[in-house]
Amino acid sequence: MLGLNDCIHGSPVDARAPTESLRSLLIRVHTGGRPWPRFVGMAIILSAPMILLGAVYLGGATGYKDGAMFGGSLGLVLSGHFVKVGSRIFQKTGMEALAADQRPPILYLRAFSQDGDGRDQLGLPDQQPNSLFGGLLWMLFFFLGWRRDELEPEFAKALRRSGPFIAIGRPDEPLPVEGAARIYVADQDWKTVVAGAVREAQLIIWQGGTSTSMLWELSCIKLLADPERVLLVIPDSSVRFELFVEIRQMLESSFLRTMAIENANFVGFDRRWNPRYIQIKHCPRYLEWFCPSKLRLRSTLKSTFPHLS
Repeated sequence: MLGLNDCIHGSPVDARAPTESLRSLLIRVHTGGRPWPRFVGMAIILSAPMILLGAVYLGGATGYKDGAMFGGSLGLVLSGHFVKVGSRIFQKTGMEALAADQRPPILYLRAFSQDGDGRDQLGLPDQQPNSLFGGLLWMLFFFLGWRRDELEPEFAKALRRSGPFIAIGRPDEPLPVEGAARIYVADQDWKTVVAGAVREAQLIIWQGGTSTSMLWELSCIKLLADPERVLLVIPDSSVRFELFVEIRQMLESSFLRTMAIENANFVGFDRRWNPRYIQIKHCPRYLEWFCPSKLRLRSTLKSTFPHLS
Protein backbone atom coordinates (compact mmCIF):
# COMPACT_ATOMS: atom_id res chain seq x y z
CA MET A 1 0.00 0.00 0.00
CA LEU A 2 1.08 3.52 -0.73
CA GLY A 3 2.23 5.46 2.32
CA LEU A 4 4.17 8.54 3.36
CA ASN A 5 7.56 7.36 2.06
CA ASP A 6 6.02 6.44 -1.31
CA CYS A 7 4.56 9.91 -1.76
CA ILE A 8 7.61 11.88 -0.70
CA HIS A 9 10.46 9.59 -1.77
CA GLY A 10 8.77 7.31 -4.31
CA SER A 11 10.26 6.81 -7.75
CA PRO A 12 8.39 7.36 -11.05
CA VAL A 13 8.06 3.58 -11.30
CA ASP A 14 6.27 3.51 -7.92
CA ALA A 15 3.94 6.29 -9.02
CA ARG A 16 2.90 4.41 -12.18
CA ALA A 17 2.58 0.97 -10.59
CA PRO A 18 -0.89 -0.65 -10.81
CA THR A 19 -2.84 -0.28 -7.60
CA GLU A 20 -6.24 -1.23 -6.27
CA SER A 21 -9.05 1.05 -7.42
CA LEU A 22 -10.37 3.57 -4.92
CA ARG A 23 -13.85 2.03 -4.80
CA SER A 24 -12.46 -1.46 -4.19
CA LEU A 25 -10.13 -0.13 -1.53
CA LEU A 26 -12.93 1.66 0.30
CA ILE A 27 -15.10 -1.45 0.36
CA ARG A 28 -12.36 -3.02 2.47
CA VAL A 29 -11.28 -0.16 4.73
CA HIS A 30 -14.17 2.26 5.25
CA THR A 31 -15.38 2.30 8.85
CA GLY A 32 -18.30 4.72 9.04
CA GLY A 33 -21.91 4.24 8.08
CA ARG A 34 -24.91 6.52 8.02
CA PRO A 35 -25.70 7.67 11.61
CA TRP A 36 -29.30 8.57 10.69
CA PRO A 37 -31.55 7.34 7.84
CA ARG A 38 -31.95 9.87 5.04
CA PHE A 39 -35.71 10.11 5.60
CA VAL A 40 -35.01 11.63 9.04
CA GLY A 41 -33.18 14.49 7.37
CA MET A 42 -36.02 14.98 4.89
CA ALA A 43 -38.58 14.98 7.72
CA ILE A 44 -36.60 17.67 9.56
CA ILE A 45 -36.40 19.80 6.39
CA LEU A 46 -40.15 19.44 5.74
CA SER A 47 -40.96 20.45 9.33
CA ALA A 48 -39.29 23.85 8.85
CA PRO A 49 -42.34 25.58 7.24
CA MET A 50 -44.57 24.38 10.07
CA ILE A 51 -42.13 25.78 12.63
CA LEU A 52 -42.14 29.14 10.85
CA LEU A 53 -45.94 29.29 10.60
CA GLY A 54 -46.34 28.11 14.17
CA ALA A 55 -43.99 30.79 15.45
CA VAL A 56 -45.90 33.49 13.56
CA TYR A 57 -49.22 32.21 14.94
CA LEU A 58 -47.99 31.99 18.53
CA GLY A 59 -46.40 35.43 18.28
CA GLY A 60 -49.66 36.92 17.05
CA ALA A 61 -51.63 35.09 19.74
CA THR A 62 -49.72 36.93 22.48
CA GLY A 63 -51.70 40.09 21.74
CA TYR A 64 -48.62 42.28 21.46
CA LYS A 65 -48.55 44.76 18.60
CA ASP A 66 -45.45 43.29 16.99
CA GLY A 67 -45.89 39.77 18.31
CA ALA A 68 -46.39 38.16 14.92
CA MET A 69 -43.31 39.90 13.53
CA PHE A 70 -41.20 38.85 16.50
CA GLY A 71 -42.52 35.29 16.26
CA GLY A 72 -41.81 35.22 12.53
CA SER A 73 -38.23 36.40 13.08
CA LEU A 74 -37.65 33.72 15.70
CA GLY A 75 -39.35 31.12 13.51
CA LEU A 76 -37.17 32.07 10.54
CA VAL A 77 -34.00 31.48 12.55
CA LEU A 78 -35.25 28.16 13.97
CA SER A 79 -36.57 26.89 10.64
CA GLY A 80 -33.36 27.86 8.87
CA HIS A 81 -31.43 25.89 11.49
CA PHE A 82 -33.73 22.90 10.94
CA VAL A 83 -33.14 23.07 7.18
CA LYS A 84 -29.39 23.13 7.73
CA VAL A 85 -29.37 20.19 10.18
CA GLY A 86 -31.77 18.22 7.98
CA SER A 87 -29.57 18.83 4.95
CA ARG A 88 -26.53 17.50 6.81
CA ILE A 89 -28.42 14.31 7.68
CA PHE A 90 -29.96 13.94 4.22
CA GLN A 91 -26.77 14.37 2.18
CA LYS A 92 -25.12 11.24 0.82
CA THR A 93 -22.18 9.56 2.45
CA GLY A 94 -19.00 9.18 0.44
CA MET A 95 -19.68 5.52 -0.22
CA GLU A 96 -23.21 6.32 -1.44
CA ALA A 97 -21.93 9.10 -3.70
CA LEU A 98 -19.26 6.87 -5.27
CA ALA A 99 -21.76 4.02 -5.77
CA ALA A 100 -24.32 6.30 -7.41
CA ASP A 101 -21.87 8.02 -9.77
CA GLN A 102 -19.11 6.02 -11.43
CA ARG A 103 -17.24 9.05 -12.76
CA PRO A 104 -13.84 9.87 -11.24
CA PRO A 105 -14.28 11.68 -7.93
CA ILE A 106 -13.55 15.30 -7.05
CA LEU A 107 -11.36 15.23 -3.96
CA TYR A 108 -11.51 17.94 -1.30
CA LEU A 109 -8.50 18.05 1.03
CA ARG A 110 -8.48 20.26 4.13
CA ALA A 111 -7.53 20.13 7.79
CA PHE A 112 -10.39 19.07 10.07
CA SER A 113 -9.99 22.40 11.87
CA GLN A 114 -11.00 24.13 8.63
CA ASP A 115 -14.47 22.58 8.56
CA GLY A 116 -16.92 25.46 8.50
CA ASP A 117 -14.39 28.05 7.32
CA GLY A 118 -16.19 30.99 5.78
CA ARG A 119 -15.84 32.71 2.45
CA ASP A 120 -14.19 35.58 4.30
CA GLN A 121 -11.03 33.42 4.41
CA LEU A 122 -10.70 34.29 0.70
CA GLY A 123 -11.51 37.94 1.30
CA LEU A 124 -15.08 37.35 0.10
CA PRO A 125 -17.46 38.60 2.79
CA ASP A 126 -21.07 37.48 2.63
CA GLN A 127 -23.44 39.81 0.83
CA GLN A 128 -25.63 41.80 3.19
CA PRO A 129 -29.08 43.17 2.26
CA ASN A 130 -29.05 46.86 1.40
CA SER A 131 -32.68 47.29 0.33
CA LEU A 132 -36.12 45.99 1.25
CA PHE A 133 -36.23 43.77 -1.84
CA GLY A 134 -32.73 42.47 -1.10
CA GLY A 135 -33.71 41.80 2.52
CA LEU A 136 -36.76 39.76 1.46
CA LEU A 137 -34.66 37.68 -0.93
CA TRP A 138 -32.01 37.23 1.75
CA MET A 139 -34.65 35.83 4.14
CA LEU A 140 -36.02 33.51 1.43
CA PHE A 141 -32.57 32.16 0.59
CA PHE A 142 -31.76 31.76 4.29
CA PHE A 143 -34.97 29.82 4.91
CA LEU A 144 -34.40 27.53 1.92
CA GLY A 145 -30.80 26.92 2.97
CA TRP A 146 -29.41 28.45 -0.22
CA ARG A 147 -27.35 31.22 1.34
CA ARG A 148 -24.00 29.93 2.51
CA ASP A 149 -21.28 31.67 4.44
CA GLU A 150 -19.07 28.56 4.38
CA LEU A 151 -16.71 27.83 1.51
CA GLU A 152 -17.16 24.06 1.25
CA PRO A 153 -20.90 24.11 0.39
CA GLU A 154 -20.07 26.64 -2.34
CA PHE A 155 -17.76 24.05 -3.92
CA ALA A 156 -20.35 21.29 -3.46
CA LYS A 157 -23.01 23.32 -5.26
CA ALA A 158 -20.67 24.36 -8.08
CA LEU A 159 -19.45 20.79 -8.68
CA ARG A 160 -22.60 18.75 -8.06
CA ARG A 161 -23.08 18.03 -11.80
CA SER A 162 -19.43 17.13 -12.39
CA GLY A 163 -19.01 13.99 -10.30
CA PRO A 164 -18.92 12.67 -6.71
CA PHE A 165 -17.47 15.36 -4.43
CA ILE A 166 -15.76 13.56 -1.54
CA ALA A 167 -13.59 14.25 1.51
CA ILE A 168 -12.18 12.30 4.44
CA GLY A 169 -14.52 12.78 7.43
CA ARG A 170 -13.59 13.62 10.99
CA PRO A 171 -13.88 10.30 12.89
CA ASP A 172 -15.69 11.73 15.93
CA GLU A 173 -18.15 14.10 14.25
CA PRO A 174 -21.82 13.39 15.11
CA LEU A 175 -22.98 14.82 11.76
CA PRO A 176 -20.95 15.58 8.63
CA VAL A 177 -20.34 19.19 7.70
CA GLU A 178 -22.53 20.21 4.78
CA GLY A 179 -20.62 20.02 1.52
CA ALA A 180 -18.47 17.11 0.38
CA ALA A 181 -19.71 13.56 0.94
CA ARG A 182 -17.69 12.13 3.85
CA ILE A 183 -15.63 8.94 3.80
CA TYR A 184 -14.61 7.52 7.19
CA VAL A 185 -11.51 5.36 7.54
CA ALA A 186 -9.19 4.27 10.35
CA ASP A 187 -6.07 6.27 11.17
CA GLN A 188 -3.79 3.64 9.66
CA ASP A 189 -5.68 3.72 6.33
CA TRP A 190 -6.35 7.39 5.57
CA LYS A 191 -3.06 8.00 3.74
CA THR A 192 -3.62 4.99 1.50
CA VAL A 193 -7.15 6.21 0.72
CA VAL A 194 -6.01 9.77 0.01
CA ALA A 195 -3.20 8.54 -2.26
CA GLY A 196 -5.65 6.34 -4.17
CA ALA A 197 -8.11 9.22 -4.52
CA VAL A 198 -5.34 11.57 -5.71
CA ARG A 199 -4.47 9.09 -8.45
CA GLU A 200 -8.05 8.80 -9.72
CA ALA A 201 -9.53 12.24 -9.07
CA GLN A 202 -10.66 14.40 -11.97
CA LEU A 203 -10.04 17.43 -9.74
CA ILE A 204 -8.16 17.82 -6.44
CA ILE A 205 -8.97 20.83 -4.26
CA TRP A 206 -6.38 21.48 -1.56
CA GLN A 207 -7.50 24.11 0.95
CA GLY A 208 -4.35 25.75 2.24
CA GLY A 209 -3.16 24.62 5.65
CA THR A 210 0.18 24.15 7.40
CA SER A 211 -0.28 20.96 9.41
CA THR A 212 1.94 17.92 8.90
CA SER A 213 -0.97 16.09 7.26
CA MET A 214 -1.57 18.95 4.81
CA LEU A 215 2.13 18.97 3.89
CA TRP A 216 1.99 15.21 3.33
CA GLU A 217 -1.06 15.65 1.08
CA LEU A 218 0.71 18.36 -0.90
CA SER A 219 3.71 16.07 -1.40
CA CYS A 220 1.42 13.28 -2.56
CA ILE A 221 -0.29 15.65 -5.01
CA LYS A 222 3.07 16.73 -6.40
CA LEU A 223 4.15 13.14 -7.01
CA LEU A 224 0.94 11.42 -8.11
CA ALA A 225 -1.47 13.98 -9.55
CA ASP A 226 -1.94 15.37 -13.03
CA PRO A 227 -0.89 19.03 -12.57
CA GLU A 228 -3.76 20.27 -14.73
CA ARG A 229 -6.27 18.78 -12.28
CA VAL A 230 -5.01 20.47 -9.12
CA LEU A 231 -6.53 23.54 -7.47
CA LEU A 232 -4.99 25.18 -4.40
CA VAL A 233 -7.21 27.43 -2.25
CA ILE A 234 -5.28 30.44 -0.94
CA PRO A 235 -6.36 32.36 2.20
CA ASP A 236 -6.62 36.12 1.95
CA SER A 237 -3.50 37.83 3.31
CA SER A 238 -5.55 40.64 4.90
CA VAL A 239 -7.66 38.13 6.87
CA ARG A 240 -5.08 35.53 7.99
CA PHE A 241 -1.68 37.02 7.24
CA GLU A 242 0.43 34.55 9.23
CA LEU A 243 -1.28 31.56 7.61
CA PHE A 244 -0.88 33.18 4.19
CA VAL A 245 2.87 33.65 4.71
CA GLU A 246 3.34 30.08 5.94
CA ILE A 247 1.41 28.65 3.00
CA ARG A 248 3.39 30.71 0.50
CA GLN A 249 6.65 29.42 2.00
CA MET A 250 5.33 25.86 1.92
CA LEU A 251 4.30 26.14 -1.73
CA GLU A 252 7.56 27.72 -2.81
CA SER A 253 9.48 24.96 -1.05
CA SER A 254 7.29 22.20 -2.54
CA PHE A 255 7.18 23.50 -6.12
CA LEU A 256 10.67 25.07 -6.15
CA ARG A 257 9.52 28.38 -7.61
CA THR A 258 8.37 31.81 -6.49
CA MET A 259 4.61 31.95 -5.95
CA ALA A 260 2.99 35.36 -6.52
CA ILE A 261 -0.24 34.44 -4.76
CA GLU A 262 -0.99 37.83 -3.16
CA ASN A 263 -3.97 38.60 -5.43
CA ALA A 264 -5.14 35.07 -6.17
CA ASN A 265 -8.05 33.15 -4.69
CA PHE A 266 -6.86 29.91 -6.27
CA VAL A 267 -3.74 28.50 -7.90
CA GLY A 268 -3.91 26.03 -10.78
CA PHE A 269 -1.08 24.56 -12.86
CA ASP A 270 -0.15 23.68 -16.42
CA ARG A 271 1.34 20.31 -17.30
CA ARG A 272 4.83 21.45 -16.20
CA TRP A 273 3.64 22.67 -12.79
CA ASN A 274 3.86 26.31 -13.83
CA PRO A 275 1.33 28.15 -11.65
CA ARG A 276 -1.79 29.91 -12.91
CA TYR A 277 -3.31 32.49 -10.60
CA ILE A 278 -7.09 32.51 -10.53
CA GLN A 279 -9.63 34.98 -9.15
CA ILE A 280 -13.25 34.03 -8.55
CA LYS A 281 -15.77 35.52 -10.95
CA HIS A 282 -18.69 37.48 -9.50
CA CYS A 283 -22.32 37.86 -10.54
CA PRO A 284 -23.07 41.18 -12.28
CA ARG A 285 -24.44 43.75 -9.86
CA TYR A 286 -27.80 43.88 -11.65
CA LEU A 287 -28.25 40.12 -11.02
CA GLU A 288 -26.60 39.67 -7.63
CA TRP A 289 -29.83 39.71 -5.64
CA PHE A 290 -31.27 36.93 -7.76
CA CYS A 291 -28.27 34.71 -6.96
CA PRO A 292 -28.16 32.78 -3.66
CA SER A 293 -24.43 33.51 -3.80
CA LYS A 294 -22.93 36.42 -5.68
CA LEU A 295 -19.98 34.20 -6.63
CA ARG A 296 -19.81 32.49 -10.01
CA LEU A 297 -17.70 29.65 -8.72
CA ARG A 298 -18.85 27.04 -11.24
CA SER A 299 -18.08 29.39 -14.13
CA THR A 300 -14.65 30.06 -12.63
CA LEU A 301 -13.90 26.34 -12.29
CA LYS A 302 -15.23 25.44 -15.74
CA SER A 303 -13.09 28.08 -17.46
CA THR A 304 -10.00 26.78 -15.60
CA PHE A 305 -10.77 23.06 -15.84
CA PRO A 306 -12.68 22.50 -19.13
CA HIS A 307 -12.72 18.71 -18.58
CA LEU A 308 -15.35 19.17 -15.83
CA SER A 309 -18.82 18.22 -17.03
